[in-house]
Parts: sequence; structure tokens; C-alpha cells
Amino acid sequence: MPCFDKKLEASRTEFTTVSSSSPANEENGIPDVDLVLATNEFLDLLERDCERCAESANHDSQTVVRDCHSGPPDLDVALHARLTELIDLCGVVTISSDCSSKFVPMYRHIGTGSGGYATVIFCRAALELFGIQLVDDPQLDEHVLVRQLHNRDLQEWLLFASVVDRDNAQKALSQLTTTNRVPYRQSKAQPAPLLAFAVANGFRCLNGGGQLKNASEMVTELYFQLPALQPMQSHANVRRMYNALLSADVERRNLRTSYRSVPPVEIINPMALQW
Repeated sequence: MPCFDKKLEASRTEFTTVSSSSPANEENGIPDVDLVLATNEFLDLLERDCERCAESANHDSQTVVRDCHSGPPDLDVALHARLTELIDLCGVVTISSDCSSKFVPMYRHIGTGSGGYATVIFCRAALELFGIQLVDDPQLDEHVLVRQLHNRDLQEWLLFASVVDRDNAQKALSQLTTTNRVPYRQSKAQPAPLLAFAVANGFRCLNGGGQLKNASEMVTELYFQLPALQPMQSHANVRRMYNALLSADVERRNLRTSYRSVPPVEIINPMALQW
């Protein structure tokens, strides 16, 4: 995970399962997630593993791959080999209706590196409401008018508002709750979906605190080289899963969650916080 916030999410008591043999309280809950590793932590584990392998095999671990086409810069040869092996294994195996497996290469979601939720809804609405099949990047489609607002982290797509970082989110929410002001366009209609992120920069989680140090641009470039797919349209198994889930959950409770206020914890030195 490129963002340390995933660790906080996994530690929430809501993501625990109470054992049938123990009382229903927080202390006896079984965590749904055992471990969350940030990207830089995962790389650190790989480097340590490669060092052990190099020492046991009397391998010179100082050989460095300099060719940018052969792998990330300044990485040990053993680490590069291990990363290549992991990349070959990192795919999605889907099971079709006839129980046959199919290997699907790695892909990324359309839109931003934060999941592209607003982009998916926007493209779906264009197809179902207007019969327009947009390109993978709607900002490049001739049917879409994008207006850049105050900064790069605040954009308007038709009546969809994509808002990034806390300051922009506060501005957008204040405009939505002000009765005498009309936000965004000279229209009485307000943005229907409002997608807000607490992380600044247009690439969001791709440059999160858990990412590889001094490699944000390279990570972003590699991420956007992956083919962009829409899971709901590209994978029949995903559609079958959602149909089965919604047919048994008419009120769609499984698609909703709730949040509770957590008392703030005073941290004297945030840099010394051990995850």
C-alpha cells in the first residue's frame, strides 16, 4: 500500500470479527487484516531478503543495475531479479463459469491513482444516459469539457466535482451548504457526485508517505503505463459478484459503512511514530 492511512483503516475495531466462542467485545475481536505493509516497507523486506541470499551464496551484492530499461535505478541485481519474479506473479486469476482459470495481467483503474471513482461514474453515466462511449481518459475526450478551477487539485467535469486536499474540500462543502451562492457554474444545479480526497497532488496515493523514497515520478510513470480497464465492463466475474451481492441485499447495506469520531491523540514528535 502506498499510503500509511491503510494501516489506520485496518486497525479500526469495525474491521474485526467476533469469534463465536468468545464474548462480543473489542478485545476478543479477530482482526480482518493481519498485516499492512507500505510500499517502502515491502521494498525494505525485499532488500533484507536479497542481502541474506547474497551472503549465503557469496554473491557480490554491490553490483548495481544502471540501465533504466532493465529495472529501477540503484537496485541490487538480486533485488531486481526478485522484483521481476514478483511482477510475473502479480496478476489476477479469474474463474469463469466453466471453472476454468484465466490469467489477467496487471492493470490500473481508469482515472487517477486514487481509484478513479468519479471517472468510473462519469463514464458509466455517459454510456447509459447518452449512449456515448468515452475514452479511457475522459479529460482527453472531445465530448467532455473540463474546467480547471483554483488549482490543479480542483476540477469540474460537467456537474461532477473532483476535489483534492482538505482546504479545497472545505471550500467545496462551504459552497454546497451556502444557500445564497451558486457554486461552480451559473446554474441552480449543484454537483451530483462530489469526490473529495485528503491527499494533495493530482496523483494522490501515488506519492503517498508510504511510497518509495525519491521515486515518486518513476512510480507515477510506471503506474500509468499499465493498461486502463473498467472492472465492471472488462470482467464478467465482477459483474456476477455484484449482481449476486445486490440480489441478496436489497437495501445495499453491504455497500455502505459508518464512521465514528475518534478522540485526537497528541503526538509530540510525529517523525518518531513507529508503525
